[in-house]
Amino acid sequence: MRPLAPFIAAIGLAASVQAQSSNSHVVRVTVLERNSIVVLGGDITLIVNPLNPTPTTNQSCDVLWFCNGQGNRRITVRSSLVNPRYALTVEARNITGNGQNPGIPAGVVPLRDGVDRDFITRIRSSLGSADLLYSASATWAAGMGTDVHTVTYTLADR
Repeated sequence: MRPLAPFIAAIGLAASVQAQSSNSHVVRVTVLERNSIVVLGGDITLIVNPLNPTPTTNQSCDVLWFCNGQGNRRITVRSSLVNPRYALTVEARNITGNGQNPGIPAGVVPLRDGVDRDFITRIRSSLGSADLLYSASATWAAGMGTDVHTVTYTLADR
């Protein structure tokens, strides 16, 4: 360990020569754009009676989003199942948000071919939510079975 006496003496000498000392540096604060989307409500099962012409529905899930950037956003939806046996659709209901325009629903969106489809467009609010109304139907000719969809919602720039 080096003795501190020479260092302390140098500080004392500098203090007697110069009464004030300062130094500065640059601090940058950057806020990154952040888009987040969450589906609440868990997995659901729709049990369809092919003899009943009324589709089976479920509205127990919600989609929530947060974005801090400027401009229009949109939410797209797609299913992982490319050739489903039974019809499945989803619709955004009761859209709310904290801005001037929480978004415009695309209506009933078919989930049938693995393609991203517009779900909610013209989102200008930084926080928003919507109820998800799923609807499933089948014909007698489609037979018995189960389609398993992984449904993905994406928040993106328009």
